[in-house]
Parts: sequence; C-alpha cells; structure tokens
Amino acid sequence: MKPIYLEKSIGIDIRSDSVAMVLIGKKLTQTDLLGACWFRIRDIDGPDKKEEQVFLTEANRFLMHHNAWPQATAISLPRRLFTFETFELPAPDAKSVPAMIEFEMERHFASMEHCYADHLYVQRGASQFHISAAAIRSEKADYYFELMDKLSLPPASANLSTIANASLALSRPGARDEISAIVDIDAKSIETVIMKNGGIEASRHIPLNDPDIQKAYANDALSSSHFEALSQGLAKLVIEGLQNALGQCRNIQESESIERIWLCGGGELANSLAYALEKTSGVQVEALGKLNGMRDWTRGEFDPAYHTTALGLAVAELNSGNNRGNLLPVEKRPKKKRGNLKVTAGMAAGVILLIAGLWVNQTLYNKQTLANLDRQLQEIKTQAGAFEKIDLAFETLERSTHTLNAIEADHPARLAALLELSNIVPGDSWLTTVKFTKNEMEVKGYSSSASKLIPIIENSPLFRDASFTGTILSEAAGEKFSIKAQMESVS
Repeated sequence: MKPIYLEKSIGIDIRSDSVAMVLIGKKLTQTDLLGACWFRIRDIDGPDKKEEQVFLTEANRFLMHHNAWPQATAISLPRRLFTFETFELPAPDAKSVPAMIEFEMERHFASMEHCYADHLYVQRGASQFHISAAAIRSEKADYYFELMDKLSLPPASANLSTIANASLALSRPGARDEISAIVDIDAKSIETVIMKNGGIEASRHIPLNDPDIQKAYANDALSSSHFEALSQGLAKLVIEGLQNALGQCRNIQESESIERIWLCGGGELANSLAYALEKTSGVQVEALGKLNGMRDWTRGEFDPAYHTTALGLAVAELNSGNNRGNLLPVEKRPKKKRGNLKVTAGMAAGVILLIAGLWVNQTLYNKQTLANLDRQLQEIKTQAGAFEKIDLAFETLERSTHTLNAIEADHPARLAALLELSNIVPGDSWLTTVKFTKNEMEVKGYSSSASKLIPIIENSPLFRDASFTGTILSEAAGEKFSIKAQMESVS
C-alpha cells in the first residue's frame, strides 16, 4: 500500500550554472524524501533562450517521473543577483518590527521601489533586534517567476540560498547556541555565512573562476589525488572568505571564534574539501545534509553535495512560520490551504469505509444495471423507428471504418501515430492541426502548460527528437504551440 502524505512540497535551487530539485512528503509523524535531481545549465537568464528550454525540459521530466505536482513550491534565485545586509533595530517588541523596519530598509538598499526585499530577525536583548535582509531587482526576479508559471508551478515562496541553508543548519540540535559558519560551494562561486545565536551576522559571495574546479565539480571519473590537490587550494580560498566575513561581524568579539563549519554543496569535491578544510582550520566540518530521521525513498538520487539547498527550501515551506523570509510579493503568492490533521484523518477513515461499502454493494449494483439494460432493450425492440436510426449509425460507422482502413493500408505509421496521440495527449491540451511529411510529424494546438508535452511525446515509442518549432504564445484559449517530431517505423 502506498503511503499517504498530508502535504508535499518541492524545493528548486536555481543557480548560475545548475538547478537542483527535491520533492518531500509530510506524514503524521515524519517527513520523507521522495525525489531529487540535479542538472547543469548556462546562465538561464542570459541571451541564449536554449538554456531556458533545457530548464523547462529537465524540470518537466523530473515532475512527470515522480508524478510531482505538490501543494507548495519554494525556489531560490542565483545568489549573485542579491544584495545582503545585516543591521540592528531598536524596537519595543517583535510585533513592532515589521512596522518599524521599512525606513531602515530604505537606508540600506537603493531604489527600493524597483526591488523585492524581505528580512529575518532575532531578538538580542529586551528591546534590540538583529536584522538580516536581502533585496533583488524586481525585473530580474520576475523573469524567474514567469519561468515557474510555464511549469505550472507558481512558487509559494522565493528566497536566496543563504536563507534556505541557514534555516536547515539552525534546525540542528545546539546550532542556535553557538557561533558557526556555512560554506556553500558550487562550480562558479563560494558563499561564506557567519551565524551567532540563531541569527545571520554576515554573508559574502565570491565568484569562482577556476576552470579546473568547474570541470571537476560534477566529474566523478577523476582520481582522488586530483580532487585532493584541488581541495587544498580551495580550502585556502574558503578560509580567506571566512576571515573576511568575520571582519564584518559587529556582534562577534575578537576572543570569540567559529565553533563549527557546515559544508553545503561542493559536488565531487565535497569529501576531500571537508577534510582539507578541517585540517587547515582546526574547526569541526560537517556536511549539511538531510535531517535526522528523514526517510529517503529517492533510491540514491539525493546527494548532500548537490541537493542540500533545495532540501532546505522544501522543508522550510512545509514548516513555514512568520519569520522565515519570502521575497515573493504578497499579490503573487498563491492562496494556500492547510488542512487540520484531525479532519484529514477523519476524512481518510471515511473514505476507507466508503470504499468498503462500495465493494460490498458492487454485486447488487451489477445485477440492477443488467436488469435496467434488459428492460431498455425490450423497449427498443417495440419501436420500429429505432431500427432506422441504428441503420444510419451503422452506415456512418462503416464509412469511417473504410476511411481508417484506407489510411492504414497506404500509411500504416500515420494511423498508429494518430491513435498514439489520442492516447498520450492530456485532457488539458488539444490539437488543431496534425501534419505528416514522410517520417516527420508536426502538431499544433493549445495547452494549459505546453512545456510538459515535449517529454510526453518523447516517452512514446512511436516518436523521437520532439522540439518546439516556434515561441510558445499565451492566448485566452491557453498556450499556443507547434511541435515537430520524427516518427519511428511501425513493424
């Protein structure tokens, strides 16, 4: 019996050179990992729109493979697009912080009217709050929000990787009572984050323009000695970044030091880098991976070296609270309904009882149906006019059969293709034109989400090399599309 999940969420970590996706499900007593994937891209928001199509295709493939249409979606946008600041705010209590912070945000971020921004806070003393805030240009963020709409996954929250990683680290036992650091490494950048007593004190984002590291990041075929040599140099860069970040921290004294380093990402370099970093710094280094007690059903798909930030996003969305940060404007956030556990359990029990009742009554229902059909047949036999209608219907059916037989005799592959299309095209999509030329098929039509049709056609044994032949247009009837695909020969 398949497990029943009260809610599912998906975290999507979008970076300059890669995308990670993690799907989780929440049950009454625990949370399960259900799926994970990672794939490379090149500047998805750059001038080459092919990278956008790569994102849509790969993301759709993951969603369809796991039948993943979750109730909540959380995304992080590339760290390089954000400005991050920390400051202190005097306020009488926590309820007063949202009302008093607007002026301070204007002081720390330029042109706030053209930005999306949000903040986190922790209380430091009776009337003092430590604020961590981030902002992004609205036109940059809107591009990614529209991209998610093309996947039919409007996000419930949007953030930067800094917040997602910090949220995951602070959920660990004792993490809120220490000074710790997060080192987040992808193939093109390093981010160093300093935390103290549950708050983010500083964050530094450093571009990483080392072609050797970029080549090794996802290449598991290289030797361990090669990874170790690269990790030695990378560890020095990380320690330099941590020292610079510590220099920004007004709330950390010279006598205080980092007690633990959380490592996030790192790819194939993760293990050798953790060893080199611990040896060089003398500080305990731990991988910021999945939560303790979380059951992993991904069959090896989940890897902390690639999927940690996406996991943090998904977990934060399931356990959302008032102080978690969300850069998504209120008017863009979908209305989210959360069910009461007792009501949900009661409804589940009611459904089970209903299914049992239906099963018991199935025999009686079948007998009643047969009796009704027999009575209707007797009535039809007494009406002479009904035979004429049957004759007309039979003639129409016969003509249609002759037409299909003719198509099958002359072009057997085309008939098979037509039948296949009628079976695989989902109910929220419809075709206006189907055209065959030799071994090529072109279809046009409308869909609520045209991007999901490419993997559907590709998964059919009758078609291959499916691709859009033009731009997807949003119209009142849906997304207008045109797709070409090669037809396989029918034996």
